[in-house]
This record gives sequence, C-alpha cells and structure tokens, in this order.
Amino acid sequence: GDNFLPAYEEDPDTGITPNFFFLLSMFYPSVTDPLQGANLSGVLRNPSKSIPSGTMAALGFTTTVYFLVVWLFGLFVANDTLKGDKLVAANIAWPVAECVQV
Repeated sequence: GDNFLPAYEEDPDTGITPNFFFLLSMFYPSVTDPLQGANLSGVLRNPSKSIPSGTMAALGFTTTVYFLVVWLFGLFVANDTLKGDKLVAANIAWPVAECVQV
C-alpha cells in the first residue's frame, strides 16, 4: 500500500524533487527505440504493411514491459528501499546482479 500513490521527496544527493514529467523522461526511450525499425524498411518485402503493425507491436510490448516492471517493483520492494537505494534494480537482478552492475 505504501507504493500505490505518488510520494515525491527531495533527493538528498541532488536536492532535486522529481515530478511526473521528470519520471516520464525515463519512459521516453521505450517509445523511441522501436521507431528505429522504420529505418530498415528497405529490407522488408512489404514495408507499407509491416512497418505500421511492427511499430505498434513494438510500442505495445515495450510499454507493457515498462509498466510490468514498475508494478512489480512497487508490489515487492519496500518504499524506503525504493527511495534510498538507487541501485535497487541492480541489487535484485536475476540471475546475476554483477552483469547489471558493470
């Protein structure tokens, strides 16, 4: 229940208080990287059909993965840990945390 509603607090290291748009900037790459597939349209047999459906599928997939990760972190990681441990994702990575911490 602690992670259900937003509770923005000032970061003690930077002095910055994040807001919705600051956090949205972390989501932005998930919707721009799949668009790079349109640059490879020359190798497709039917680009006018493949690009729109492939782009929408990529956007849907990455959005689902991002929301799933946020939901799982909010569900299973304590609020204090999320606020205090900036490498929480690296520390709980599976199967090998060292791969993430490189």
